[in-house]
Amino acid sequence: MQPPDDFALPNLIGSGALGNGQGPGLGQYDLGERAGSEYVTLSATSMPAHTHAAMGAPVLGDRNSPAGATWAQAGLGRVLDRNYGTAPDSTTMHPGALTPAVGGQPHNNLPPVAMRAG
Repeated sequence: MQPPDDFALPNLIGSGALGNGQGPGLGQYDLGERAGSEYVTLSATSMPAHTHAAMGAPVLGDRNSPAGATWAQAGLGRVLDRNYGTAPDSTTMHPGALTPAVGGQPHNNLPPVAMRAG
C-alpha cells in the first residue's frame, strides 16, 4: 500500500489560509470555502472619481524629460524635439487635455484565501 503524497493538506497554491467563522462586521466563512480572486477587470464604473491637472508652459521646450517640468511648446514636431520646459507662469490646461485611461485589462488582486479550521 502506497502512502498518500498530499498528507490531506489543502491546496493553497496562489492563496492564503483564513480561519473559518465570522468576525465582527465580516461575513461568514465556512470550512473549505474559497474566496477572493487573483485578477479582476477594471472598468470606468469601478474606478473612483478623480482628476489630474495637466500643466503647460508658454515657452519652447528645453528638455526631453517631464521630471520637474511641464508640457511646453514643441519645435517642429520631431521626435527628438524637447517637449518639456519650466516657466514661472505654467498654467493648468483645459480638462479635455487628458482622457480616462481605462482599457478593461485585468490587474493583480491578491490574495485569494481558503478557509481552514480555526
